[in-house]
Amino acid sequence: MNKKIIGVFFLMLIMGSALQVVGTTIDKKNQLEIKKNHDEINSDELDQEQPIQTGNTFITREVFRAQSFIPTKHTLTRVELFIYKHGTMNADFKLSIRENLIGSDLTSALMQANQIPPNIQSQAWVDFNFLDIDVNPGSVYYIVCTTQGGNLDNCYVLGCANNNPYPQGDAWEYGAFNNYIWQKMEDLYGKPYDLCFRTYVEKSRFENSNILLIKILEQYINIFPILSKIL
Repeated sequence: MNKKIIGVFFLMLIMGSALQVVGTTIDKKNQLEIKKNHDEINSDELDQEQPIQTGNTFITREVFRAQSFIPTKHTLTRVELFIYKHGTMNADFKLSIRENLIGSDLTSALMQANQIPPNIQSQAWVDFNFLDIDVNPGSVYYIVCTTQGGNLDNCYVLGCANNNPYPQGDAWEYGAFNNYIWQKMEDLYGKPYDLCFRTYVEKSRFENSNILLIKILEQYINIFPILSKIL
């Protein structure tokens, strides 16, 4: 029999035995460690981001903001925004994902006012965890930010940056000042803005499986001498 085939056969036997031992003899500490590793590798991962902040922009029931982005993987899981609320703001903050700015929501998440940092000193990244959606890598999508309340004295405030720090997309605005149509946000010199944002995507199953195997092998390092003799 081919040596490589024999090696693979014995590797499968050893791994089967090792996993059986894991399931029957490890103590509670190791069980918790494996569960932790499993949770970590099955979580999502950062895909797109624009973390630079040179200023802020507001949203109210009369002024909406959006940010276009291009994902690189197939399942979008959540979005983070750098945000706080100004004044007395009681309306919910709604984050939607769309394929078109004037189209319907593919998914959305609501955040209550008391879940948003209360002032500029506490401005922070806030997580909007919506129902996962399938997206097409390389296609343009929009993070749309809206609310049904507020005014200039009581509003939500989003971090942003000028000078086009995220070339794969742009910030957009909608409101009375531009006849209620979506337009790109630009400074006085015509330079585009981008909101501060992060998008997260699901890791591939193949990637998760490989990492889990490595984690288990690292946890039970004593089997490596056996593997080295076979391989």
